Amino acid sequence: MLIISQDKSEIINFDKVQNIYVSGRFISLNFELNNNEVIGTYETEERAKEVLKEILEAYKNCNYYSFSLMGNGFVINDYYEMPEE
Repeated sequence: MLIISQDKSEIINFDKVQNIYVSGRFISLNFELNNNEVIGTYETEERAKEVLKEILEAYKNCNYYSFSLMGNGFVINDYYEMPEE
């Protein structure tokens, strides 16, 4: 899955993310090399947690297999666009 940052300036490959977390009003990513990056800022911590849940739902919805008529399976790729508010 891909994540489009809130300011629409970056596309993040979710497979490269070690963890994603809420810290106050911020949603941040942590990469393997301990590089942290804020990808969204919201009015309240509650709203940031709601957005985090939306990201989880988007990940769950795109992480399933679809089968072609030939019997080959493939993963459906999707993206999540960080909301402005």
